[in-house]
Amino acid sequence: MRYTSSQYAPTTDVEILQIKPPDRRFKEIGLLSIRLHNNRDENAVLYLVERAREIGADAIVILGEISGGSVAMPVGTMFVAVPLRDLQALAIRYE
Repeated sequence: MRYTSSQYAPTTDVEILQIKPPDRRFKEIGLLSIRLHNNRDENAVLYLVERAREIGADAIVILGEISGGSVAMPVGTMFVAVPLRDLQALAIRYE
């Protein structure tokens, strides 16, 4: 979800941060999200970085996982609840 109507040229390097940078001015340009498919989805952060590059972000701030509820998956004659989780990051651009 974009926070601004401004368009930016794609960037080449995107920093990965755990907190918003306290010592640099920046503009929040969007919220990025990806559905996690298993407990070790190593490509999730790489996807968020690539998406951030496309929209012109200089960095992403990893916000963490959020629950998207669950779905019932059939297993034999039973159903098992499978949690849906998304990894979210804030895309920022330095001023």
